[in-house]
Amino acid sequence: MDIELKNVDIKISDKYIVESFDGTFIDNDINLLIGKSGSGKTTILRALMGFIQIDKGEIKGLDNKKISAVFQEDRLIESLSLIKNLNIVTADQEKIVKALKETEIYEARNKKVRELSGGMKRRAAIIRALLKESDLIIMDEPFVGIDKETLLKVMNYVKEMSAGKTLIIATHDENVHKYFDKNNFIYVKEN
Repeated sequence: MDIELKNVDIKISDKYIVESFDGTFIDNDINLLIGKSGSGKTTILRALMGFIQIDKGEIKGLDNKKISAVFQEDRLIESLSLIKNLNIVTADQEKIVKALKETEIYEARNKKVRELSGGMKRRAAIIRALLKESDLIIMDEPFVGIDKETLLKVMNYVKEMSAGKTLIIATHDENVHKYFDKNNFIYVKEN
């Protein structure tokens, strides 16, 4: 079932962050939520995940969906190794090894997260979200900090692992769509 937002308003501290927003995220497909910084993309994602309430309108199609997410912050456990961070969501070592190799961070698997570069942490956060059993994957600016040489491999891994699931990627980079075969574009205008 598609996820529909109709006439959604979201206020924070009496200020409208999102106003009269309409959008449909297509089930089992890649959906891009595109807008400038400060346009309300993250706020919409937070509402979809149930972290904040909407003030007006409705959201349909989220019933019983298992959600995984990549936040703007990596939200990894810095004192644990990369592989232990991934073991939190799956015990399947074969899947973990495949993911680490495909995203080119296999060699860092036993390093503590605090020892990893920003781009490596970003890839770890993406892998974790994709390895978690879910129907809906929400990614907030997931590709920031990943170098261009690695980006295509990471995006290919995202495409492969999100097949058969609903993927929502929030980004300010309109060029992200070039990496995906088919997708739904939803633009967020600034308030």
